[in-house]
Amino acid sequence: MASRTSPQDALADACARAGLDASGASVLYDRSNTVYKIAGEPVVVRLRYAPGSGAWRDRLATSVQVTGWLHEQGFPAVRPLDIPQPETTWTLGRGMIHGDAWTDNVIHTRDGAVLADWDSVSYGPREQDIVPASIRHRFGRPLTEWREFCAAYGTDPDSLPGLDMLRQMRELRTLVPYIRSTGKPEVQAEVSRRIADLMSGTQPEPWQALNLVS
Repeated sequence: MASRTSPQDALADACARAGLDASGASVLYDRSNTVYKIAGEPVVVRLRYAPGSGAWRDRLATSVQVTGWLHEQGFPAVRPLDIPQPETTWTLGRGMIHGDAWTDNVIHTRDGAVLADWDSVSYGPREQDIVPASIRHRFGRPLTEWREFCAAYGTDPDSLPGLDMLRQMRELRTLVPYIRSTGKPEVQAEVSRRIADLMSGTQPEPWQALNLVS
């Protein structure tokens, strides 16, 4: 399994775990999956893009196990390498998550702060609830705030291997309301700029949180 955002990194990681060299690998197919032929080896690597859920991991693990069993029975099926399958891991485990936990969803009252906007509440990796704050630097906030947030949460972001994938997913998600709202030139300009920043890996100016009210 792999993150849709970086198949080359996923390929390198999978090959390293299997004791293979990813350099020189050629792409055989790329759509919902990416399939590579390893240079100089009778090995094909298939990267499957899937949600980071236990159900999907179980489903894909079953696919590998059944394929191996079919090969053992003499059925003309591909033979999986006898190696553990690489998956993103969730260091903080799974549980109930808010889904959109960031400062604008905190309301300060006389009795203290309350967390609002529970539209995205779900069960999933707890890293998801620290991801919204991780992209505030895109809007001009200092990166030190992100570190302070993680410290208050009680975790070190450098120890969370799946965090980068979730962050990139969150950045893509910010495009959705702007893509839906096509009537304003400033909205079209903002979404175009964000897409350009994400594709280039650079960001000359902070992103703007526009009011989409007509």
